[in-house]
Amino acid sequence: MKPRAADIKPKADLRGADLRFRDLRAANLNRADLRGADLRYADLRAANLRDVDARCANFRGANLRAADLSYANLEYAKF
Repeated sequence: MKPRAADIKPKADLRGADLRFRDLRAANLNRADLRGADLRYADLRAANLRDVDARCANFRGANLRAADLSYANLEYAKF
């Protein structure tokens, strides 16, 4: 089953998750573990990505318009 925005909770463990092309608009991913996650072409408009650990995550082609990336760890992330 592929996660939807409503299914994802704050502090979620999504290490290495395949979230390509997912509609995650306005999702609350606060403090989520997204290390190595594949978020290519995901719709993350207005998503709460505050304080996420997104080291080595792939955001290429993702829509991050109005997303909150405050305090996010984006070391080695791809955009």
